Amino acid sequence: MPLRKGEVIEVEFERLSYKGYGLGRYDGREVAVPGVLPGERAKVKVLRRPRHRVVGEVVEVVESPYRRTEPRCPHFGTCGGCLWQDVPYPEQLRLKEGLVREHIGEHLEGPLLPILPSPELWKYRNKMEFSFDIGPGGEVVVGLHPQGRFDRTFDLKECPISPSLFPEVASCVRDFARSQGLPPYDLKTQKGLLRFLILRKSQRTGEAIAGITSACEDSRVGELARRIGEAFPEVRGVVGIVNPSPGQFAYGGEQDVLWGEGGFREELEIGGRRLRFRLSLPSFFQTNSSGAERLYEVVMEFAGLCGGERVLDLFCGVGTIASVLAPYAREVVGVELVEEAVEDARINAQANGIGNIHFVAGPAERVLYGMEGPFDIVVVDPPRAGIHPKARKRLLQLAPQRVLYVSCNPKSLGEDMDVLSGQYRLMRAQPLDLFPHTPHVETVVELVRR
Repeated sequence: MPLRKGEVIEVEFERLSYKGYGLGRYDGREVAVPGVLPGERAKVKVLRRPRHRVVGEVVEVVESPYRRTEPRCPHFGTCGGCLWQDVPYPEQLRLKEGLVREHIGEHLEGPLLPILPSPELWKYRNKMEFSFDIGPGGEVVVGLHPQGRFDRTFDLKECPISPSLFPEVASCVRDFARSQGLPPYDLKTQKGLLRFLILRKSQRTGEAIAGITSACEDSRVGELARRIGEAFPEVRGVVGIVNPSPGQFAYGGEQDVLWGEGGFREELEIGGRRLRFRLSLPSFFQTNSSGAERLYEVVMEFAGLCGGERVLDLFCGVGTIASVLAPYAREVVGVELVEEAVEDARINAQANGIGNIHFVAGPAERVLYGMEGPFDIVVVDPPRAGIHPKARKRLLQLAPQRVLYVSCNPKSLGEDMDVLSGQYRLMRAQPLDLFPHTPHVETVVELVRR
């Protein structure tokens, strides 16, 4: 009998997907379900049946070797964010280390080092993106997406992994939008105004910045920006982004500072040095600042620079890794796609008194073909999809003696290792947890040319 949508089946789960979904089998099909773990048996409601897979939701966990804990967030189970908030933290670390081993273990010629925990388990996120939607009663909703539903948004009241400032600003924005009749953008009709609220805050300096993405220019968005700035002293500026396209992109479109400044200050303590960074709204920065300090200390240790090396930092963002390594190298060249981030990186190098860094703006797959080696060491910190195939090909042509790969996705890391391991030996890997209560795991890998 073919499986029907809505049917309840019982499945034993054996392993995890890179997204943290439990994976099992039923009647020859792979079953993927969020919220279950390897070793658990659960009753599952069938939601979708793409090809030879089944995607479902948990109805009841029948057997489990885990002692689940009480989640701290009232939105747990609805929100698609903290999938493992009811899993004891030591178990979270064990599961994440297992994910890294599964995806790169066959290539490792040295140790997979024990995973390093996050210095902070709560209020660690320095950035959040909230969506606007229309509630069941026609009211404005500001919040996050339910699990697996990017077309809907639930009204967020609190978020224990983010600073208390973020829900407070979201509440202020919600009240203003409702009182002024500012309509959320509707994906189906492609009408409306408000699309995203972006918030970033430094744990160390306390400074913050906000962004409002709208479908068109509207003077009321400027009034909203002023309301945020006046209500929250931590907010240094509010940036407006106009995205009229149907694509759900928070940063797609023209940007303009609506109130205050266009950036804020962040600080990191790494290797006994305090580094200062200016961040504009779209610039990439690790979302866990205290965890980032630990991550960059691992990068610095793995690099083991002696002072005469020429270093290439691919996907350099605002120049964090470049700034960490530059005092111990002869020269560092940083490459970054986002022009605002490159502008921030140049300001940051000057602010930190570093003169041996050169930054280039553009996609890595294009910029690399205009570069000449040799580079002694290349550091790559790519997006979740991994290194672009053209950039990866050029990297192999440049043939640096060593490559340090900083990954936020074990699956794409494993795929890149499949290619790079032909020319490089994977000597060691260090997993780190920068995203407690979620399945995400960061990994630093050292590759040495064969």
